[in-house]
Amino acid sequence: MLNYLSIPVLCVAIVLVLLLIGGQEIRIVVLRKRLDEAIIGTEKRNIQLSYLIKTAQTLSSALSKDKLLRLIIETFGEITKSDRVPSLCALYLMDYNASRFVYETGLNLDVTMLKNTSYSPEDMPFKIFRKSRELAFFDETENIKSNFLKEGKLYAAKEADCAIMSPLIVESEIMAITVSLCTKTTFEFLKKDLYLLQAVVSQASIALGSAVQSELAVLDRLTKVYNHVYF
Repeated sequence: MLNYLSIPVLCVAIVLVLLLIGGQEIRIVVLRKRLDEAIIGTEKRNIQLSYLIKTAQTLSSALSKDKLLRLIIETFGEITKSDRVPSLCALYLMDYNASRFVYETGLNLDVTMLKNTSYSPEDMPFKIFRKSRELAFFDETENIKSNFLKEGKLYAAKEADCAIMSPLIVESEIMAITVSLCTKTTFEFLKKDLYLLQAVVSQASIALGSAVQSELAVLDRLTKVYNHVYF
């Protein structure tokens, strides 16, 4: 028969058992959540890999540098758009004769919307790449779009308040920079998961390097006219 002293001890034991069982249930819930996240992450990564393979095939199929630049900006537009808001993208190519980044092509914008069609490497925000060759992210508080769009055209990007600038590097030199104006949601997603964006930048850089080398192979270095090999 239980005495009065053993009853509190038994109660404490029961409480401990319940706590252990409850703790085990919590651990199981946490493990299930982590497993679900891992599965979702794996599915997401598989989708990304599939997209990257398609991107690589598309970029490598470009027959000219102009076509390639168009494909590059369309690719950045695809990965920076949201479900309901398209991103505004521009590609600036380095003109080594003028030592300036010159606007070449855009998506969901045209040259009439741009504040400037060329920038010195010393101009903001391009000069940030003097210290770093990494992707540059600007949230809505920095109002970076005012650096690129005319004041009267800012309404075109009223929901694309954030910006991502991606340097395309060929042989240690920044050959081009893409600017993508996008929504906060897309911005946060790409900033958190850099894998897709970094892979696209890498593929675009490789494709651009190959296109430039091919162009140099058929152009006279002095006259910039196609040489006899091209014909």
